Amino acid sequence: MRRLGIWACILLMLALCVPCAAADTAENMQIVYTYITQTLGYNRAAACGIMSNIQYESSFRPEAIGDSGAAYGICQWNSRRQSLINYCERNGFSSWKDIYGQLGYMGYELENNKKKVGDYLKTLPDTPQGAYDAGWYFCVYFEIPVNRYQKGIKRGRTAVTKYFTMYGGTYETYPLSFHALGGTGAPADMEKIEGVPALIPENVPALVGYTFTGWSDRNGSDTLYQPGDYYEKDLPAAFLAMYEPLNTGDFLVSLDESGCTITGYTGSSSYIIIPSEYNLSPVVAIDYGAFAQLGSVTVFVPDSVTYIEEGAFASSVTLSGSPGSAAEAYAKAHSLPFVHVRDGRTLTLSGQIKVIGEEAFSGAIFSEADLRNCPLVRIESRAFAGCARLREVRLPASVSYIAPDAFPSGITIYAPSGSYAQTYAAERGFSFVPFTVN
Repeated sequence: MRRLGIWACILLMLALCVPCAAADTAENMQIVYTYITQTLGYNRAAACGIMSNIQYESSFRPEAIGDSGAAYGICQWNSRRQSLINYCERNGFSSWKDIYGQLGYMGYELENNKKKVGDYLKTLPDTPQGAYDAGWYFCVYFEIPVNRYQKGIKRGRTAVTKYFTMYGGTYETYPLSFHALGGTGAPADMEKIEGVPALIPENVPALVGYTFTGWSDRNGSDTLYQPGDYYEKDLPAAFLAMYEPLNTGDFLVSLDESGCTITGYTGSSSYIIIPSEYNLSPVVAIDYGAFAQLGSVTVFVPDSVTYIEEGAFASSVTLSGSPGSAAEAYAKAHSLPFVHVRDGRTLTLSGQIKVIGEEAFSGAIFSEADLRNCPLVRIESRAFAGCARLREVRLPASVSYIAPDAFPSGITIYAPSGSYAQTYAAERGFSFVPFTVN
């Protein structure tokens, strides 16, 4: 505290001799650096960390105003501004708005209410790592801006690359390369700066038939780095892409440069949903015999499929998809029932369908089912079970039986007044909206 009092006197004398308004940024930077290293006794690395923060807070301008007028000065004091004013008045500074009074108060805080920060800065080595740690720590625990941890990384980097070198320091750089190992789309090579964490790029490679699981740095670690992680070792690294075989669930898939082809199905669902892609590769075709062994099931075919081989589906299969899709064209050509699902949202049945069998659409993805345009009589057990998105069902007056567990809870049934569907809705606690048959 005695030394800070002496420095307050020195700062006051300098303030009388060198008007703050006349000091440009370079002069202010030198004043700050001299104060931190000669008066506070911190080493170069610690000074560089503090200076990086002052740059981002105020560009070394003691008159800087931020936070809509709430923050002021080189360190943008806000809730502590009154303490800054009181300190300058007690220690004989002509104004709390000049750099000398503000530096004196910063030093006071580092010995008092921010002593934890001051003590930490004194422990740091005079190295690039020390400069980075000073910049990060001062940001996170002294300045405390919004998004302080991310900003701390940026300020730590600036402490090394700008201020540490400005005051005679040097740092090493380490090459980082990324290898897709048969895949495509690896990030470009980059450099890691000594003491500064390197951000692993967001883009990842793709390898047909495999899923990317992470990057191995080949430095004796089992760690797999993910996009957005930080590599902190001060060592060169050749990152190797790690993959695992593509998990296609119940589907058998072949892949080539054009995309995925469904070659078979091993599951037992009554409503089969073909995905539109695997590992960023679109599902574009369905091969001969892929679904030829199936019984009375419904298969939803996404719009990504543009080619369906002859003999791909058994004659007992009902196809589902968008109007005008390859699935609809195949259904018409082979006299298979086709169910319209517009935009993946609305199921529309038409034709001479009288019965919807057990689990016919179990697990389907649509939110509306319009069944009015067919002479429907029966809807069997669990016909729409597991349709988590289903909210609205429209039924014709011809329906005379609906299994108690045919629909999931929470739906609204639309049907003619006085119909069996209205009675069913009341018995099951479903909402009911009548409509008039034209």
